[in-house]
Amino acid sequence: MLIAFIDRFGLIHQEFLPNRMGITGRVYLQVIKNFRESMRRCHPLIWRQQNWGLLQDNASAHISNPVQNFLLDKGIPQLPHPGYSPNLTPLDYWFFSRVKSVVKGIHFHSADDLKTAVDNAIATIPAQEFSAAFDRLVPRLRKCIQECEEYFERESEQVQTESRGGWTSVLCD
Repeated sequence: MLIAFIDRFGLIHQEFLPNRMGITGRVYLQVIKNFRESMRRCHPLIWRQQNWGLLQDNASAHISNPVQNFLLDKGIPQLPHPGYSPNLTPLDYWFFSRVKSVVKGIHFHSADDLKTAVDNAIATIPAQEFSAAFDRLVPRLRKCIQECEEYFERESEQVQTESRGGWTSVLCD
């Protein structure tokens, strides 16, 4: 399983989990710690200005107490994500399908061969495709807010402000 973190400039961090390994809060906490270090290295200016936020779905590992406590403790802001909203993040509506389209139908002799193919597929994605995928995020959020107004009653103002406020949104799945 691939866990990836992207922004409008490209891939920030990725981790392949061993075959059949579940994503628990404890496993994901380590992934988040690794991502945090990658974010610091990839975008030192954005990191220092704390001008970024994390958008992730409400998977149980993402909302586990250890992960939420770590994000809170480290001051990593999260953009709200409504429950049961598939395909709301660029990872879901673009990135994973883009990578899968390159490796689909190929028989790999080992997990390492698959990882290499995925790495190569990601490396071929032009930077402007990452940016274009993020440009589609704000309209998707607005549509979700309109269709789920009761869910966002308290949070819609925050989402609209953050999406226009020059944040670098980092996505995870």
